[in-house]
Amino acid sequence: MFDELDQIFSIQFYLDRFKTVQPSKIYNFRCNICGDSKKSEFKARGYFIFSEKDSKFFFKCHNCGVSLSFATYFSKYFPNECREWKIKHAKEILKKQPREFRSNFKESIEKYMANKVPIEPSEPVQTGIDNDLIMAVEDHPAAKEYIIKRKIPESQWFKLFATDRFGDLVHSLDSDKKYADRKLPNDSRLVFLLCDVNGNINGIQGRALDSNAKLRYAICMFNSDAGKHFGLDSIDKEKTIIATEGAIDSLFLNNSIAVNGGDATGLDYICSNYSLDKSKFIVAFDNEPRSKDTMKRLSRAIDLGYKVVIWNDLKTDCKDINEMVLSGISSEKIENYILNNNYSGIRAKLKLNSWKKV
Repeated sequence: MFDELDQIFSIQFYLDRFKTVQPSKIYNFRCNICGDSKKSEFKARGYFIFSEKDSKFFFKCHNCGVSLSFATYFSKYFPNECREWKIKHAKEILKKQPREFRSNFKESIEKYMANKVPIEPSEPVQTGIDNDLIMAVEDHPAAKEYIIKRKIPESQWFKLFATDRFGDLVHSLDSDKKYADRKLPNDSRLVFLLCDVNGNINGIQGRALDSNAKLRYAICMFNSDAGKHFGLDSIDKEKTIIATEGAIDSLFLNNSIAVNGGDATGLDYICSNYSLDKSKFIVAFDNEPRSKDTMKRLSRAIDLGYKVVIWNDLKTDCKDINEMVLSGISSEKIENYILNNNYSGIRAKLKLNSWKKV
């Protein structure tokens, strides 16, 4: 973390409108990849965000949608500074080495520095998203009001977007014209990009911001073979992965994804296609012991060999994680409960049968 902080501060003067949002956690600036907003020179949508779960920084732009680890961003867009940093680090290690080793290494350093090249202007990254149709969630008053009302952590806002023309946004992303003849709601919505582990967009989900909307949630998939999963592009596959039902619920937990109404069959797809270990997953579906559908999907997850959460010991009537947070239960307590109250196999079946009320 501290090396990356020093690296961030070493390039801050190259980044327009650079400012500290939260010391050692969040930094904001105009994106140097896409040039940021063309409508306002005062808007700054590039961020360096520290991930507690990964113990490292990530770069995210709400304008062009590019998301990278800071290490990748630093080496790709500031190659000279990155080289100098590596040399500086190597020299510090070198001081502890025998004199003969230091002499040979010095020659290598001088040769390396002689091959430095000037930084070329970076080409804008093409995301396939029309920036007139999508915006950072904090730039949309109604969307921002909605996520504040739902108490979504500000550290997770970079994963969210908003649009005033959902249907047009879907059509702009629909290269195969799957939805060309479909009548889609062309209204204001909170937007979730459904990406694979490499950040490729498989689909899009929109949550209506108008409480009177006929269709509250809309999901459009461009890759029919992929699942409707949210959050795959930001997980650490070496750590425990929590799978929730809804996308908003996943935003309160570390290393979490959402199946968006799907079941554990979709998790099998993830494991087989992205080389993820099934034993890393904990299925934390909604707290609905009276729902036949929820009980069926939990039973299916157990049959497929997944660990599942049984909520009976939490003593709450809240139906999902977001409701729990809104009721005053901390996300830390919820996550701790999930990690310590999950079951598999016969024990999971027994727990499920004693909990369900259908």
